Amino acid sequence: MRLLIWCWFTGLSSITFAQVQSTMSLDMVIQMAISQSASSLQAKNLKENKYWQWKSHQSNYKPQLTLSGALPDFTRSFIPVSQPDGNIIFQPVNYNNSALDLSLSQGIGLTGGEIFINTTMQRFDDFENDFTQFSGTPFAIGLMQPLFAYNELSWNNKIEPLKFEQSLRSYPADLELISFEATRLFFNLQLAQTQLDIAQSNLSNTDTLLNISKVRYDLGRISEETLLQLRLSRINSSKAVSAAKVSHDIASVQLRSYLNFRDTVAINLKMPEFIPQFDINPEQAITQALQHSPREIDFRIRKLEARRELAEAKGTNGLSANLFATFGVANAATNAESIYSNTQESQTLRIGFSVPILDWGRAASKIKSAQANQALTDNVVEQEMVDFEQEIYALVSRFQMLRDQIKDTREADEIALKRYQISKERYIIGNYSLTELNIAQAEKDTARLDYLFSLRDFWLAYYELRSLTLFDYATEQTLINLN
Repeated sequence: MRLLIWCWFTGLSSITFAQVQSTMSLDMVIQMAISQSASSLQAKNLKENKYWQWKSHQSNYKPQLTLSGALPDFTRSFIPVSQPDGNIIFQPVNYNNSALDLSLSQGIGLTGGEIFINTTMQRFDDFENDFTQFSGTPFAIGLMQPLFAYNELSWNNKIEPLKFEQSLRSYPADLELISFEATRLFFNLQLAQTQLDIAQSNLSNTDTLLNISKVRYDLGRISEETLLQLRLSRINSSKAVSAAKVSHDIASVQLRSYLNFRDTVAINLKMPEFIPQFDINPEQAITQALQHSPREIDFRIRKLEARRELAEAKGTNGLSANLFATFGVANAATNAESIYSNTQESQTLRIGFSVPILDWGRAASKIKSAQANQALTDNVVEQEMVDFEQEIYALVSRFQMLRDQIKDTREADEIALKRYQISKERYIIGNYSLTELNIAQAEKDTARLDYLFSLRDFWLAYYELRSLTLFDYATEQTLINLN
């Protein structure tokens, strides 16, 4: 029995001590988030999706070769045939009417029309009368051109390149936002760990002081009120440890989930000691943002889309006309080879039009609505551009302030810790009251957390600024290559 107990205890101990801690710095957490987080994969998928949308748009301006037809097109039925006396006779039909069309077309971005070249072949087989005939157009060139109409190709050619450029800028901006979120979760866990350390340390110190105070109480050197206050402090310290453990577990799960970290290794965070000392010129930051930020392109796209809506309203709510013209050669024969000899000219010219006579002001209303929407969009975008510049200016000022604040909070942390240690020693020897010791302890805990908060806010501001301007101020290089 003892052997079994010893084996069980030894095995449990080996499992407990086999758990390895992984020390991770802020840079390591950010790189892991960029390489394997779900947000990173989504950013890559979105970038790829935008790339293929761009390729699809480009294909609209390249020649399209299309083969179409019906092989076979067989019919065996009865059809009604009107007779001279007004009667109808149902005649049997049994035929095949196959056709092929090979067409090469090219859109015209400048006019919104289409030019095409095609060749067609048709075969008709009448099985009832044992008759076969071929017809076709060996060569034809044609033009389809809307007149006075909205030119979708032209407007897409203005907007789609901007959308593609925006996608090139959005991907590095998304990576910086991933860095921002990883930094936030990193410091959330670090703060939770620090609060747990503080709570455990306070509980240990309270136990020590309570034991000392019990001896002093027995000697009559302290009052019962002081002893009860320490007992209450011990209960509160124990509750604080439990609450801190829950917060720590939640913060750990959130960071592990974001990093897609499936290992059972315990995460031990390493505080970033190095603080960048470069200065940022607000005007430079605004310039970089206007040159590289995807939001700047979004402003331009929204203005163009409002103008496109106005052009569409004007082009689809008035006189519309379409020109269709072809020129080629055609023939009909009893065999396929004869179609390509002794051909005859074939021409087609058609202009269709539509003119609204009475629409009760519908067209004018749509145009006025589009004009009002354009004016509203221009005003909103202009205000957002001003707000964007002010946001960057304020963020730069805050970044500089937070960097300077770190030095003060670090010094306050060191002073508060030293003061508490002195207060604790003086309390032990009886030269300090419990109230003064509690004040020193509270100031120590607050100073420690303030230092961590200042570090967190500094790094969050740093990556937020990078995401808005897409500029690395440490290396003075852009974070995107548009070439």
